[in-house]
Amino acid sequence: MKFTDLRNITRDSNIIETSVSAYMGATWEGIAAMNEWLKLGACDIREEREQGAYRLTAYLPYGVTDFEHDSAYALRLGLVGLEFATMYNGSVHLLAYIDPNCSSEFRVPEPEYNPMKLEGAYECSDCEDRHIIVPEDYYTPPFNKELYKEMRGKKIRILMAPPRNKD
Repeated sequence: MKFTDLRNITRDSNIIETSVSAYMGATWEGIAAMNEWLKLGACDIREEREQGAYRLTAYLPYGVTDFEHDSAYALRLGLVGLEFATMYNGSVHLLAYIDPNCSSEFRVPEPEYNPMKLEGAYECSDCEDRHIIVPEDYYTPPFNKELYKEMRGKKIRILMAPPRNKD
């Protein structure tokens, strides 16, 4: 599992920051070891049709679409067992598990992922407001089988908060 910072390609990262950390086992004291995994801008969490199944999503910047002009994703992650942990100082903490039975919803990119810079991305000439259209196979990030095998079923912590002051 590599740390992946997608704030530069996700919406509203100047307003909200989403951090996803994964529980990767226990330390010798029995305290859960947690590694920061993902850093994103604004994210949505929605319940799917199947009760108890959720989806964490982050979109590419406003106006970046696929050829059908649907907003393109920077990340899509299937979750189960979502629970509220705490809320304080403008931050919300949630706990969940990566859905171990839904690889189609595991669209987590590698570090440096940016479909807007891939060969085949282009500026739409049909719309009054010019915008980027990503290559056809990049409406969502590609499925990463090895990363899914490593992360499926892992417990994660999701923290949504205003960006920290970097000073």
